[in-house]
Amino acid sequence: MPASLEFVFAYGKTIAPAEMEPFTLYLDGACRGPFVDLVKPAISFDHHADCIRTFTLATCQQVEVALRLGLDVGSYRSIVMNDLDADTIVAAWLLDAAARQSGLAWLADPRITELVAQIGFVDAHGPIVPSHPMHGALTLPPRAVQSYADFVRLLDQLQAWYDTGEVPATRAFPPAPWFGIGADGKEVSGEGDFSTAYLTAVAAVVLVPGPGGTLGYTVGKRSEFVPYDVPAFLARMNALEPGWGGGSTIGGAPRQPDGARSKLPVDEVRRQFYRGSGER
Repeated sequence: MPASLEFVFAYGKTIAPAEMEPFTLYLDGACRGPFVDLVKPAISFDHHADCIRTFTLATCQQVEVALRLGLDVGSYRSIVMNDLDADTIVAAWLLDAAARQSGLAWLADPRITELVAQIGFVDAHGPIVPSHPMHGALTLPPRAVQSYADFVRLLDQLQAWYDTGEVPATRAFPPAPWFGIGADGKEVSGEGDFSTAYLTAVAAVVLVPGPGGTLGYTVGKRSEFVPYDVPAFLARMNALEPGWGGGSTIGGAPRQPDGARSKLPVDEVRRQFYRGSGER
């Protein structure tokens, strides 16, 4: 990485656009909502808050488009991240590559085009199309306490795939319990992930264990075009436990610096979720 480009990782920390620092790029929720301030300059590449998720590109796709449209990475000093997932890692890798290379010829590589398109689409809209082979390799285990060392390892792993074409072996995560609302408005439940939940549910909450007995609740609905008000649910939860957040179709529990998630019992989350049954 160039000495002039610093990657900063602060798990779970999020700021408002007015708090953006000069010469800084923010990735995937580190700053709430997509935002461009060319006076500071500072940019938030986000697709969670203050946007319609169906019509907003994922972070890695936003970065790719910005680079093609003339973003000069050399004008910035810091790149801030608050959660390590495949979308964030690909976005960071693109920015790192842009800082190390001149011109945009490298972006024309079809492997990069496919990587960004598949990682971005699945991250934004869920498992309704096949995942890119590297998606699992760039996903940390649910109980992992994320660190800057993890970021460096995942970034190097992505670079190794680009250099060699080899996809590292990934382990399957155990199925997670979920509960949701079916197309007929009735309660449904099961085990798996959103790819499993969306077979029978239009909106669901997936439960993933976190450190110290906490739970990582993630709420999602198939699209803007099915009935359930995700922001209203998140508002109810945030009133009970500050830190819940997300966008128009997906969101979830707080992320604490030590990796801990929500302390709320499942029964309370279920009650609040089904209070919104039938909302759009």
